[in-house]
Amino acid sequence: MDYPTSSQRQRWLFKNQEELVRLDGLRERSREAALKSKKKDTAESCDAISLDEEKRLIHYYALKLIELSNTIGSPDNVVCTACTYFLRFYVHRSCLEFDPQYIVLTCLYLASKIEDCYVSAEYIHRQGGMPEEIILKFEITVLQGLGFDLQVHPPHKALWGLIEALYSDADEAWKKNVLKKGKVFLENNILMSDALVLFTPGQLALKSLISAVTSSDSPTGGAEDADSADSIVQKAANFAEFGRVSDVKEENVQTEAILSNILDAIDRTVTGNPVMKEEDVKSVDRRLKLFLSSSKKSNK
Repeated sequence: MDYPTSSQRQRWLFKNQEELVRLDGLRERSREAALKSKKKDTAESCDAISLDEEKRLIHYYALKLIELSNTIGSPDNVVCTACTYFLRFYVHRSCLEFDPQYIVLTCLYLASKIEDCYVSAEYIHRQGGMPEEIILKFEITVLQGLGFDLQVHPPHKALWGLIEALYSDADEAWKKNVLKKGKVFLENNILMSDALVLFTPGQLALKSLISAVTSSDSPTGGAEDADSADSIVQKAANFAEFGRVSDVKEENVQTEAILSNILDAIDRTVTGNPVMKEEDVKSVDRRLKLFLSSSKKSNK
């Protein structure tokens, strides 16, 4: 399916400040609904983690998802799809309902099936430490949380397309090096952040391309001739197909200005990734599990 008409574009893209506020509102409502669903004495007797702590915990487990994916050798499309599922799930669901430690492995299992790179739940269990039956138990829950919208357009494919379009005459070895560095940028900065639901694959690919090119040898072979960020934006603005798939349709100078603003917004999103120390994670995770376990007991 073409990206502009995909479910990803139509239902899972929060692409401006107003919709970003809506995204935070959805998360807050999910949290409130989870609290209200618990009996009153449960909410009072247990220390429910805050919304900010939820965000930090989700970011932490997204990082763990990437680490586990690398351990089992998952290809780029599986890693991106799994991370996207995980972030989407917690738009309409709360950690106070579903433990991210369980959901994250189910997302990886589901992504491996959808992307035709099947990895068994038993193998993920052996690598991730979570019982196989737990991984399988939450599969329907995740599917429902995603609204059964399972197709994901990864920025990795858009990245290679941009490299081929903007640097068609460049040396193949240089292009592969740029692709490799761009993928590293995506993995280290984008895949565990809200950027996956705030920006199009083309926009994320452009950001990763700029990061890769400005830190590598130039297409002509001399580091001093490397393109600047502004020149890459200009090339992208003049590439008609990029405008179509990146939701930027204006032309020339206006397009460049819009793209520059989008890139700045990606920077703010990435640098705003919530970081949680390991010892803090253990504390928050322990409180969450206590809340979830006591809720189950009180609702029996």
